[in-house]
Amino acid sequence: MDGSWKRRIPRSYIEDVACYYVWNKFEDLGVDIVICTKSGQLLEFSNKRICGVCEIQTPRAESINYFLSYDPLARYYVIKAGSVLHIVAKMDQLKVVHKYENVKHYSIKDFTNCGAPQVGIWLNGNDRSSPDILTDFTKGAVNNAATSNDAFSQIYNERLQIRPVH
Repeated sequence: MDGSWKRRIPRSYIEDVACYYVWNKFEDLGVDIVICTKSGQLLEFSNKRICGVCEIQTPRAESINYFLSYDPLARYYVIKAGSVLHIVAKMDQLKVVHKYENVKHYSIKDFTNCGAPQVGIWLNGNDRSSPDILTDFTKGAVNNAATSNDAFSQIYNERLQIRPVH
């Protein structure tokens, strides 16, 4: 693990970092780095200043990834902590919007070949190559697919599932 991320946050936070996501220089969203702390917080930093905070209430965060849904345009952080996947949306503020339990692993890519990424979630016990849950976290995409009669929308609706926070 490269230590250059440490220059992006105040020294007082370094020992409390469970995992982090460093923004690439081409992503100009006003955030330099996002960390999950050992005390259960998600923190966004810009120029070493906190610009976003969310209580994810898990001290066991292992990884954090960024996800962008296209329609509507929305930013999310996908946080894996043991067998739990926390989804944090960046709206006016950071907010946990979904929580998936019994998660084996997940992947972010364009599963449906529609030109937009989705998050595929495999649950424990699934040894298949296809995910149990396929979502972009937007209710609009699910509703639009449900009202359309074309074959693509029907397949998309069957595969795209939203589960609320428990």
